[in-house]
Amino acid sequence: MDSTQSHIGQDPQLLVDNYLIEVTQGLTRRWHKPIRHGDAPLIRRDRPWEQTLYFTYSNYCVIQDPQDALIKCWYEDLGPDIGDGHPWRTRPLYAESRDGIAFHKPDLDICPIDGKPTNIVMGYAGEGAKPGKLNPWADVGVHSNGIVVDPNSNRPEERFRTIFSRGAPGPDGGIRHTIQCAHSPDGLHWQPYPDPPVLGNSGSHLSDVSCLHYDTDSRMFVQNTRHGLMYDVAVPPGTIKTSRFFAPHYPNRPDLMKKRRVFQTRSHDFLHWSDPLPISVPDDEIDNLDEGHYGMQQFRVGHLHFATLGILRYVDNEMEVHLLYSRDGTRFHATDRASPFLAPRGPDHWDAHMVSITSQPVVMGDEWWFYHGGTSSHHDWWMGPPEGIVEPEARDPQRYVKFGLGLAKLRREGIASLDGSRQRDG
Repeated sequence: MDSTQSHIGQDPQLLVDNYLIEVTQGLTRRWHKPIRHGDAPLIRRDRPWEQTLYFTYSNYCVIQDPQDALIKCWYEDLGPDIGDGHPWRTRPLYAESRDGIAFHKPDLDICPIDGKPTNIVMGYAGEGAKPGKLNPWADVGVHSNGIVVDPNSNRPEERFRTIFSRGAPGPDGGIRHTIQCAHSPDGLHWQPYPDPPVLGNSGSHLSDVSCLHYDTDSRMFVQNTRHGLMYDVAVPPGTIKTSRFFAPHYPNRPDLMKKRRVFQTRSHDFLHWSDPLPISVPDDEIDNLDEGHYGMQQFRVGHLHFATLGILRYVDNEMEVHLLYSRDGTRFHATDRASPFLAPRGPDHWDAHMVSITSQPVVMGDEWWFYHGGTSSHHDWWMGPPEGIVEPEARDPQRYVKFGLGLAKLRREGIASLDGSRQRDG
């Protein structure tokens, strides 16, 4: 760490490490976690056109619009899931709230279903639907939208930007995914850029997680994502794979790393991006044998960088959220000895097996509001048919796969404290 980082000025210091602490006596560091608001999701499937909602990395985004102060949520519907694999009939939907608790799903004419308005803002509109000016993607899937507000745009029609995976039928009969960018004046009416994005040496080859934020210091868009080639490293001859989705893991062999990990790429214009570089990679000293780094969103407090990292535990097929910090924005470290910042609550809860935080916290008074996804199903319920999984959620997803949007609150900047006790003053 460079000594220039000791010049802290008036920036808040959240006591997450010992870098600026010279000496303590009789003090312990305590970590504080967000507390859930209520026992039910704020947004759930309750409209006739909603089929398989997907609140996980990065298939939903919550932003407080600086212009009208509304809390705005874009969330994905995967389409009809009948238990035979991923449907890929994907489309983002929209909801908004004035108080951050009660969300309203407006009736919009952007993507009508059976002649009736919906809250779908782009993407698949049903069998035989034709692309039009309001929805140029009516016949294809729009998946894993990262959405960001551009605070410095000189063009009103580009105030909102999104990058996503466009899924269309390929020549082999399957779904071919390509990366596309679009812009909008209001977050509702989207139009594609004529050219595809370019991501350094990767070209337009990218995978499907896009957690976006805007760096006001550099005036750059920042995307934390997956690399399209992160699974393509060669493995030793004779390697036995028990799953076509999860590769063998070789501890302490970074040259053979095939686990999920997070890459970062940056752009000034949203179309030309730097080469994606890894910023969060599973560590064999910290992470378990089966844990992958799934997706990651960032936020700033003074000069400190924080990130909510989704940890996928492959064997249990569950996901939790860890909190990371960094003093330079590139080298991240786990807080609280890599304990969960937000964890699934287990049986009999709507967020029993998976939670995620894909957006920056919203400041509400003296609190941080972390909007989180959750579900009572496991991560790979849709892999039931190809892998022979016989869990009820794989056989009957319409009944058992229920995602929603929840809320957890934390005192603003209240991540850690140095405390004494009644027995010992610090």
